[in-house]
Amino acid sequence: MNKEGMIQDLEWQLQLQNILIECVYVLHARQDLDVAMGEMLAMVGQYYRAEKVYILQFDPDRRWMDNTYEWCKAGVRPTKERNQHMEISAIERWFPWFENSDNFLQSFMNETLEKISGKREREDFPKASNFMAVPLFYEGNLMGLLGVDNPDVDKKSYILLRSVARFVVHDLFACDEYQ
Repeated sequence: MNKEGMIQDLEWQLQLQNILIECVYVLHARQDLDVAMGEMLAMVGQYYRAEKVYILQFDPDRRWMDNTYEWCKAGVRPTKERNQHMEISAIERWFPWFENSDNFLQSFMNETLEKISGKREREDFPKASNFMAVPLFYEGNLMGLLGVDNPDVDKKSYILLRSVARFVVHDLFACDEYQ
């Protein structure tokens, strides 16, 4: 790698670390979890230049899911209110993949979506032509996912999503209120 490439890589890593630190700070400095999650999702959305960032939480029996938190870019219509108590069957075919892989779902490539699902269905997330997601695991159980719709940059880097997901899991599931 040449000097310019190394400098660009270091600048990218520094930017990523600064955003992660800000996300962690917001999640732990705010008293109101809803406000903190909203601010953190906005930072993630702005980093990826995405249309939407959201958290889907599964019920304990994994029959349905709720969109519990959502951030939308200006001009993008929120879907949180209507995406409640959705049947989990739309994404349950991904569970084994989430549970058995160190990689994370990336369906901005149709081939990847086809490989995961066995078909090219778009009904699952009809407004997103591209999306990426990371699973939310707590004590070995798949509890939900953190998703990004239509990211415009850094589409193949899950470093920020994976890191933020760990803090989200802590705040949503490891606290006394959830148990």
